Amino acid sequence: MIKYLSLLAFLGAMIALYFLVPRDKIKKFSTFGILAGPVLGFILLYFMTSLYGFWRFGPLDFFIMDIPLFMALVWYPLEVGFAYYFLNSNNTFMYWTVILFLPVVATFAHLVLLQFDLLTYHNWSLLGTFIQSLLIHAILGAYLYYTARMDLAS
Repeated sequence: MIKYLSLLAFLGAMIALYFLVPRDKIKKFSTFGILAGPVLGFILLYFMTSLYGFWRFGPLDFFIMDIPLFMALVWYPLEVGFAYYFLNSNNTFMYWTVILFLPVVATFAHLVLLQFDLLTYHNWSLLGTFIQSLLIHAILGAYLYYTARMDLAS
């Protein structure tokens, strides 16, 4: 069962996406979700696992080049949801709440994986995971914010 943990997380995130984001918005944000999710996820996982060796995953997924496949794919529904809720925010507090949500989720997921010996850190920490994810989502949020403002201006 542990071998399929990432697959279960992916399926759970897809089900949550289906119930929490309108279908037309899923379609609208799919390109963003693919690029900010699995594509960025594969790149990040490649650097963190294969290139630098900061993270080493246990038997929780199917691996491609030492990269856990569904661990990268799980970011697709999360990033589509991120785009939807970020762009539907109407004040600074809501923007930052949406930006902080996924770093907290990522850090908690790493904590659980560490507790079950499904992830080991080498010269890394949970704080590093949080800060890295926060920076990524602040940049993604800025991209969404400014592209949405440019669309309104044109």
